[in-house]
Amino acid sequence: MEKDKADLGENRILRGEDGVYRWIYEFPLLKNPLILFMLWKILAFSLGGVWAFVTLLSLGDPGFWWVGFWSEAKGFALILAGLLALGFIAYLFYAAVMGGKYCVLFEMDEHRIVHTQLPGQFRRAKSLSAAVVLTGLAAGNVGAAGSGLLAGSRQSLSSEWCKVKRVVFCPGRNTIKLHAPFCRNQIYASDRDFEFVRRFVEEHCVNAEIHK
Repeated sequence: MEKDKADLGENRILRGEDGVYRWIYEFPLLKNPLILFMLWKILAFSLGGVWAFVTLLSLGDPGFWWVGFWSEAKGFALILAGLLALGFIAYLFYAAVMGGKYCVLFEMDEHRIVHTQLPGQFRRAKSLSAAVVLTGLAAGNVGAAGSGLLAGSRQSLSSEWCKVKRVVFCPGRNTIKLHAPFCRNQIYASDRDFEFVRRFVEEHCVNAEIHK
């Protein structure tokens, strides 16, 4: 299944002359709290690690079981609640700075997918116009157009299909999660394109456990 053309007004996947599929997705930070949940999970796991370390150090203290343990647990629970509240406030601030959207460029071929956060000027551009530049449909030069845009990108994360060990499909959130050793990536696609991306990922992640 190939998509070589884009429908006007839609966030469509375009295939460049280099055989790479490209699309831009504007992730709604306030409507879809997936990134907030990820932030909370990181905070919870980090604090949990500290709690486990402190607990191990306290095991030899007289009277630690059970009074000391529960007192320590309550203290860490209060700290966790504070961290989650601060995380929520920070997320709202981040969403406001980003204009309510996290704008991502995806480049997908037979070997990998690259997730690239785009700078503000591209975030505010129309998705179709930016994608046309990326695929070189206007200039006929994929390499030059793509290099020019990526030169101003903020952050990229690449996942090779052969290294992905677990795939989780979340169609309700327009998200596909890729888990590989030392690398966790997320793919976003519009309702219209989600099925195409899902099938492409399934066909290429031959070593992965699939969760639908």
